[in-house]
This record gives sequence, C-alpha cells and structure tokens, in this order.
Amino acid sequence: MGSNRRRNNSLAGISFVLLDVKADRVVMSKGMTIPIKKRNNVYAELAAISLALKECLPLVDEDTTFRICSDCEPALEIAAGTRPVRTSKMKSITEEVDALLDEYPCDIHFQWIKSHSNHPMNDFADMIAYHHARG
Repeated sequence: MGSNRRRNNSLAGISFVLLDVKADRVVMSKGMTIPIKKRNNVYAELAAISLALKECLPLVDEDTTFRICSDCEPALEIAAGTRPVRTSKMKSITEEVDALLDEYPCDIHFQWIKSHSNHPMNDFADMIAYHHARG
C-alpha cells in the first residue's frame, strides 16, 4: 500500500501493488487521488487498503493466500481490528474496510513493512501514491 499527502492541499495519493509471490510478478497496480480535509496518513493508508480490497476481490478464491503489507502500522492494526478508532471519519473508512474483508473467501494476513527500507514493492506503491498526490 502507499499513501502520500500533498503539502498545503486537500489531496492525497493512494495506491496498491498486487503481487503473485509464487510467480514473482506484479499482477496489478493502481493509484488514485482522493480528497482529504486534513493531514491524516492513517486515513489515506486505510483508503489504499480499501481500494486494494475492492480491486482484488474478483481475483481470489478460498485457496488464495492474501497478505496486506503496509508501512503504516496503525492502519494495519485498525484493519485487523486490534486498534480502536474514535473519529467519525475514521469509523467510516474502517467500516468500509471491515465490510470488504467480510466478502473475502480466504484468510487475510496483515504485515508491517518498515518504511524507507528499500523494499521494492513498498517503494513502488509509494512512488505511485506520490505522483497521484501531485496531481
């Protein structure tokens, strides 16, 4: 997942990269620009998780191993249901992610990846989000 906030603006870029680990190839990548009222990287990362869940659902079955990796640990904890949210905006995106997770026929694993650690797919997702944040 990737997210990037444009400075002094109300736009954020979000993205995801879907990998087939066994075949060692990128299956899909997607990014987009979303409106965001104030700086909230966790919200943007949850929006990227939501986008990935929407786009990848038709590609999985009960035998799929599906792992969501992100460099935003709070977003992963919220998506996994282990971290509470307080604001209505965060509750809204969390409910969206929860509803999408319920649609998946397979188990979903969440994995934190250290940011700025030269992880090629995380860097790729961040680059896509960066360019979407710039418009």
